[in-house]
Amino acid sequence: MPAQTQPPAEMLVLIAVLATAFVGAWVAMLATRFKRCPSNKLLVVYGQGVPDGLQVQHGGARLVWPMIQGYAFLSLEPLTVELPAAAVFTRESIRATIRGNFGMAIGTAPALMRAAAERLLGLDDAALRRIGEDESAAALRELAGQLAVEMIFRDRDRLGEELHLMLDGRLARYGMKVISVRIGEISDDGGVIAALEKETRERLESRAREDAAIAEQRKREEAELLARRVKAEAELAERHRREIEDEQRKRKAPSDVLKEDPGQSLKNM
Repeated sequence: MPAQTQPPAEMLVLIAVLATAFVGAWVAMLATRFKRCPSNKLLVVYGQGVPDGLQVQHGGARLVWPMIQGYAFLSLEPLTVELPAAAVFTRESIRATIRGNFGMAIGTAPALMRAAAERLLGLDDAALRRIGEDESAAALRELAGQLAVEMIFRDRDRLGEELHLMLDGRLARYGMKVISVRIGEISDDGGVIAALEKETRERLESRAREDAAIAEQRKREEAELLARRVKAEAELAERHRREIEDEQRKRKAPSDVLKEDPGQSLKNM
């Protein structure tokens, strides 16, 4: 039988080098596809092998398989959106303009994260602000139509709370939530709000004058009370001083009598 030939050493070295390179390349490729999600972002993974074709997570890490899967990030940083300056109609059909702004951001609740991945992936901040402007314009029109102009002006806190709730419901379909609402200047075409502002200003000024008059009266009363107290304490001190002098005078009286007429004092004894 012919003797078995041993593979040359160079071949073994080449096979080892190729195997090492293949394993290293595979490990490097896996390392580049291992994606970590920062706390201020959402990681969206899509493609083959992903349940329902889409998975969203907040924080942590995930291996994204090359060729068959892709990934993208969604920012959780809040955006400030100005309320539209377009006029709205109140319950009395008065044209009013409500200025202000609100903050919004993508939510981290599971339903909000999935909605954001489905509708906001690939959009920049300008596109997100346009969504916020459109939804806030619609919310303001709907809300203003339910309120009287006086209620809008006098109860801005309630207006902000109602707008917050309404915007939350509208933005939820995009996976976003409202962080805060700030109501600024409110004006109307009919001068109703100007009249209400004047009435409020006059009422505040009148109340300020009344408070100043009450404070002045209280100050005078306190000063008079203090003066009476000082006078009473002085009279009491004077009366006490006189009582002490009378007592001392009475104690000195016998000795004085003896000095003036010792014989008469002895007769009386």
